[in-house]
Amino acid sequence: MYKATKDLIKSRQIFSPYPIKQVFVKRTNSGVPNDCFHNAISTMNEKSQISVVSGWIVWKFDPNINKTVINQHFWNSNLNGDFFDTTPLPNVEFEYVIDMDISVYGQKNHQLIKSNVCYSLLYIDGEYWAYEEIEGKAVNHKIDNLSNKNIFKFK
Repeated sequence: MYKATKDLIKSRQIFSPYPIKQVFVKRTNSGVPNDCFHNAISTMNEKSQISVVSGWIVWKFDPNINKTVINQHFWNSNLNGDFFDTTPLPNVEFEYVIDMDISVYGQKNHQLIKSNVCYSLLYIDGEYWAYEEIEGKAVNHKIDNLSNKNIFKFK
């Protein structure tokens, strides 16, 4: 487990009533690139008991830029509790972390938030930075903690 993964779990768990943990996810790459939320929703199926899972993908630390990229992400689980991800992603190493508080908070507060997808995070020297692209420009700001009020984009 990456150090950034351990620290993410510890930093989010204090704000979540649900277990935050690393999970193994099979990647199928059968969905639409850059559309994880809609891919997971469209794959959901009550009859076959496929559900949506929210969490994070933690990329491997990049020593060239001295940071770890952490993206909020959605994927699916089946009746057996197996996880799978239909969103095509680069063929590189990263780790999945389940965080169902993201889904629950997004559903309860959908009128207040801009999107069900949270900020991406940069983890630099033990500090978190919220990151997004606006009109092709990278914009980031330091956040004090990983509470929902800091990771969601509000209207």
